[in-house]
Amino acid sequence: MTALDPRSWPARSVFFESIEVLNANTSRLPELGRSWSGNILETFVVNWNTVEFTRFCTELAVDVTVDGSEGRMDYGLVYERSGALIRDDGYLEIRSVPGKPGWTHYFVSKTVWFASDVLNLLTPAVLTLRANEQAAAFLSPIPLM
Repeated sequence: MTALDPRSWPARSVFFESIEVLNANTSRLPELGRSWSGNILETFVVNWNTVEFTRFCTELAVDVTVDGSEGRMDYGLVYERSGALIRDDGYLEIRSVPGKPGWTHYFVSKTVWFASDVLNLLTPAVLTLRANEQAAAFLSPIPLM
């Protein structure tokens, strides 16, 4: 279930420049793929080749819950440094498919609302184009454990 843990996101996506754990509900962070909750500082960058469109330094409250062959990560905006984000919340849920070894169901919900109408209009298109470039990553299996 390492894909649920935000600490693994920079290695999985071109958008996440860095993830820093600000605080956690435990004195020691567990290894990737285990349950934990706390706040993270996410640096999210949208660029196209050498042109950087925008950068968000976002503090998010996260709750990673792993139980055997399924897990869920809920997140919500605490603070965004530039004031460009009004809302950023959602969840990622992963479940093994019974009777199909290696198969996984992913459920994702994300709501984002920008302070700028221009960003509200353009960002979905830019993210979709970048996601299409990275589509090969979806063909690579992500280990559940």
